[in-house]
Amino acid sequence: MKGIVAGVRRYEASDSEWERVKEYLPPERTGGRGRPSGDNRNALNSILWMARSGVAWDFGPNSVEIGNDSSGYSLVDYSYRQHREIFRQYQDITKPKQREQFRNDHHAEIALYEAAKRYLYGVMNGRASLPIKGWQDERGKLANERGALNWEYVSLKAEVQSVERIQRAVVDIMM
Repeated sequence: MKGIVAGVRRYEASDSEWERVKEYLPPERTGGRGRPSGDNRNALNSILWMARSGVAWDFGPNSVEIGNDSSGYSLVDYSYRQHREIFRQYQDITKPKQREQFRNDHHAEIALYEAAKRYLYGVMNGRASLPIKGWQDERGKLANERGALNWEYVSLKAEVQSVERIQRAVVDIMM
């Protein structure tokens, strides 16, 4: 991103960036067969966040808004498949000036393809399908750990309150 835009988080696409890439994303499904696809801008922001943090979809800032891990994956897969041919054409160009001009003309498509490729190769890691079960297991373990830590926090908070009551009572007796 170029510069910081007020009201936009670091990982979010600014309005001008969104305007440049939105035409390259699949149309949002709002009805008909299947469930609605969700908001493409939220999905894009989740992709940007995930790319910068390296965290799985389920833990992203917009995971509630874009649906489960498969909806974000579908958007990445769509970008990868849709722009693969343009990227191949770009790679086949041998003359530097023509190659630079082609990249300038197709900057958004090439950037979307490269980002999708990096993500897919990183997540897939040689597998034929997404490790959703592994992510779900990890999410379950983290939820259990969070519950245990929350219980410990509540216990410690009650203990501190008890000590503070004793301290106030001692101060009242000493006065």
